[in-house]
Amino acid sequence: MSERENRYLLVAEVVKPHGIKGELGIRSLTEHPDLRFAPGATLLLGPDEAQLRPAEVERSRPFKNGYLLKLVACTDRDRAEELRGWGLYIPVAEAEPLEEGSYYHHQLIGMRVRDERHGLLGTVVAVVETPAHDLLEIESPAGKSFYLPLVDEFVRGVDTVAGVIETGVPRELTEL
Repeated sequence: MSERENRYLLVAEVVKPHGIKGELGIRSLTEHPDLRFAPGATLLLGPDEAQLRPAEVERSRPFKNGYLLKLVACTDRDRAEELRGWGLYIPVAEAEPLEEGSYYHHQLIGMRVRDERHGLLGTVVAVVETPAHDLLEIESPAGKSFYLPLVDEFVRGVDTVAGVIETGVPRELTEL
């Protein structure tokens, strides 16, 4: 994994503007929204990780299935509209420590996937979030991509130090 892939952690996505005073409707991706979106907190805002800039939180509140967030520098609906689809990040170094056996999605990118019966299945190129469960997008050594549900039934272990995910999957799942 490159240093670039591990520098920032996405904590929210701007979904849409809300109202006329620059509030943003966001989808929270953090387990600590009260900490991340507290007044005075500084997040990194940008369309991608290469274009991030600091953004201070003025206020936030839960709203429907997400949050309404007001940033100090976002003063009207037009500016809020420009931020649609942008991400809110924190430096990985500021992320909360995880319990043993837990990991952030970005840590899985680039890991080798090794199956107990079939050997090396490939390398994780993405983690896709779905309502049912997360999926690992794996690129095989032959360059073919397939998805593996990130569930205990298939994933036997994740070793972030060694960079290996151990699995037990039927061959048919890798051939879809």
